[in-house]
Amino acid sequence: IDVILPENSKVVVRSSVLDIQGKITVPLSSELIFGEKTNGKIEFHANGFEVNGALVAGSETCLIEHPIEITLHGTRPTDVVTNPPDNSYKGINVGGNLQLHGKQYHRTWTRLAKTVNA
Repeated sequence: IDVILPENSKVVVRSSVLDIQGKITVPLSSELIFGEKTNGKIEFHANGFEVNGALVAGSETCLIEHPIEITLHGTRPTDVVTNPPDNSYKGINVGGNLQLHGKQYHRTWTRLAKTVNA
């Protein structure tokens, strides 16, 4: 079943949505916000997202500490570049704002000043 968020709304997801949703549409004036779940990850299953407003997880000052797992179901058309997808398309189309702020990991590599001989 396709889901269209109400205009001028902020919808917060704080628990898993295990039933497969259809296409989730976020209108220009609305936000779909993935909040923090303190006792584990949030799982969300959908065919796709049409984000004209905002899809948000965390913020620069409030990083998400627990996993958010979004599983997309459906098929990807072989001609996706030349032929625009229909409603059954598996993907996230963002015409608005996408903000994903997760736990910060420190890099495990370093930049060398010059080439190293092997």
